[in-house]
Amino acid sequence: RNSLKGVKEKPFLGWGEENFIYVFNKYFPLEIYHDTGSETWFDRPHNIYILHLVQGGIIGLGLYLAIFISLIFLLYKRYIKDNDWLFNFFWLSFLIAFMFHNLFVFNNLNTNIVFYLILSYLFSLIFNKDDYKEDKYSLSFFKDREYLRIALSSTIFLLFFTIFFYLPFKSNKLLVNSSQGMASIIEAGQLQKNLDAWEKSFSISYLGDKEKVGQLTQNLYHLLNNPYLSKEEKTKAFNLTYNYLEKVRERYPEDVKFNIFLTQFYYNFYQVDSTFIDNNINLLNELSSLAPQRPDLYLFLADSYLLKNDLKAAQAIYHKLKDLIPHIKEIYWLKIKIDLLNNDFKEIIPNLENIKNINLEKRDIYFTDAEHQLLNNFKELVEKNNNQELLEYLNNSI
Repeated sequence: RNSLKGVKEKPFLGWGEENFIYVFNKYFPLEIYHDTGSETWFDRPHNIYILHLVQGGIIGLGLYLAIFISLIFLLYKRYIKDNDWLFNFFWLSFLIAFMFHNLFVFNNLNTNIVFYLILSYLFSLIFNKDDYKEDKYSLSFFKDREYLRIALSSTIFLLFFTIFFYLPFKSNKLLVNSSQGMASIIEAGQLQKNLDAWEKSFSISYLGDKEKVGQLTQNLYHLLNNPYLSKEEKTKAFNLTYNYLEKVRERYPEDVKFNIFLTQFYYNFYQVDSTFIDNNINLLNELSSLAPQRPDLYLFLADSYLLKNDLKAAQAIYHKLKDLIPHIKEIYWLKIKIDLLNNDFKEIIPNLENIKNINLEKRDIYFTDAEHQLLNNFKELVEKNNNQELLEYLNNSI
């Protein structure tokens, strides 16, 4: 349903190959969001026809369906001609079953390779090259010049092999080695070698650039806690990660999933640079305009406003989330944080009851272990304010 909203926006040529994620974010289905642990990233619908309709529009879907329609027609025609019902109806059944199967799944590399080989096999049987005049399909310049054809085809093969196999393979190997090396540094000087390997991995192939920077970001958190690294080495790793996060953001300004790496970087290191909180707020506002129904973005944004002590802005996000997705307990925790900072305790008990009811419905418990810890954390604040009613509620709940 949400995918079809994207189709209405770009019905004829679609959004482009591998761009379903933009439609998914823009028309995010709220039903799949239950809490902060929900799976909220999907790069394909579980329906190949919807996938082609989103990526290639009506034209792309029509071309995809034309493969099956033409093959079914040609196999039936071959049966009429040869009266070989076993072979032809076997493959007709396969194609019809595969089309039905496509209503519920998407293909991956493994299934695509097999499927394309089957298509090649069927078309090679159906189309007899003797039926065509060679002159009609050959370039006259290359006729009787076999060495040119060999040279041209070899050049094209080597070019594609280098760009799409050798360089990505070499890049991935460097990435794996550098990541393993960063995770096991026990001597001074080892970091620079691994950072150089990572940069080389990034530079020799564009494929997987977002994943490479994401991996570097994850490695950074381990490096900063590594006792064998000097302050200068940690600063070097920090600056390198920050520079590449910004660099890849410029390449993919509308990729919400990747840019969340940068928002988390800003949030985690706001004490390093005072501008990071404002940068984070600006970036999250941009991402929210691209994915206006993603609750996680608004929750991240509210936390950033709370760090800045902008309670009015955080309160506005709470009201937006309550209208958008009222069955999520995180929005009630957000309101409790805002009320505590405002020293306003009158709505805390009703909001804790809302959280308790959601937990009872989903988990059959009052509060999770992590939530008990939160209740303990602000119990002291309640004691200072001498709010007996709330204090009694907390004592009975913890």
